[in-house]
Amino acid sequence: MRKGTFCLLGGCFLSLLLLMPLSLLAQPPAAQYAEEHVMPIPYEGGMSMRNLTVLDSVVPNFSFFFLGEEHWKTINTELQLAFLVYLHQHAGVRNMIIERGYSVSFLINQYLETGDERILNKAMPNLKVCPEDQINMFKRFYEFNKGILPEDQIRVTGIDLEHSPELAL
Repeated sequence: MRKGTFCLLGGCFLSLLLLMPLSLLAQPPAAQYAEEHVMPIPYEGGMSMRNLTVLDSVVPNFSFFFLGEEHWKTINTELQLAFLVYLHQHAGVRNMIIERGYSVSFLINQYLETGDERILNKAMPNLKVCPEDQINMFKRFYEFNKGILPEDQIRVTGIDLEHSPELAL
């Protein structure tokens, strides 16, 4: 199984520019690019693997995936988990990059290893928006991850500013 990385970023345009080769900045106008490259994914009140089969022909060509989000929407966690599971199964993704500080990702990984919800609850209260959605998503993520061989389990890495310095101590 190939290693891959799944990256959750919302509002990190600057980060994308820093990671993007300069040659990609010379893309055609947005409307033309979207017409040639955007693939709608049906949403019928719940995400499932069946909705993502439209990606089957595209995913094998890549090993790094970005999923954007609309801030402050509860649907984000449902989409994130559906994509993560799909990409793990179809592209070997074992790394999830989140828009959080390293200390939060450290605690999430501790939770994923132990299932101790006290650790997860310690990592999530500093979220100002939808913390219960995030907690529920990581609980479902834990259930998925524990059914995978240890060497294939998904790990989380935070690459944002350390917004919770008390967690880093």
